[in-house]
Amino acid sequence: YKQRRKAALQKTLPKQTAALQKALQKTLQKQTAAAALQTVQKRFHLYSWDELLTDTAGRVTRLRLSSKDLSGLLLPEELWNFTALQRLDLTGNKLTGSIPAGLGELTALQRLELSLNKLTGSIPAGLGKLKALHSLELSFNELTGSIPAELGELTALQRLDLRRNKLEGSIPLDLRNLQELQRLQLSDNKLSGSIPAELGELTALQRLDLTGNKLTGSIP
Repeated sequence: YKQRRKAALQKTLPKQTAALQKALQKTLQKQTAAAALQTVQKRFHLYSWDELLTDTAGRVTRLRLSSKDLSGLLLPEELWNFTALQRLDLTGNKLTGSIPAGLGELTALQRLELSLNKLTGSIPAGLGKLKALHSLELSFNELTGSIPAELGELTALQRLDLRRNKLEGSIPLDLRNLQELQRLQLSDNKLSGSIPAELGELTALQRLDLTGNKLTGSIP
């Protein structure tokens, strides 16, 4: 009897241990997310439900902070704990610094709106990991460098707005992969080279604005 009982315990113990570890991990995740939310609330003076939305599990799904006169660096690192975040709107503030590469880890994002700030540096190639993204709006900043080819991996994208920056280089051929794209706005940058004929493959496109650049060659 004792041997049978010992064998039964040895069989069930790994399952019980695994279940306990899983429960502890969930508790730690909840504690981390709660602490992160508290930090972000203090950073942005964020207490309105119009600005912050959570799901039934208490996970933050939306941060909407447009035109709040926010200044300083773009985002606190605690934001990376908001893995369920679907919309991040910081339009029309006075935020400075570069766009954090860590935004590429928020893979649930559907809308990323950072227009009308004072952001500098390049567009992180890591944003190409945001496969659920429908709208990427980075216009009216001071972004430099080229348009990352990785943005062509955002196959759910419907709107790409990079107007009024200081972007250079050519228009990436990889943008041909954005078959859901309805608006492509690249005006008032320093883009050069020819207009890719491959843009003609974007059959869902309703608006294309390339004005105010240094493009050469013929119109495809």
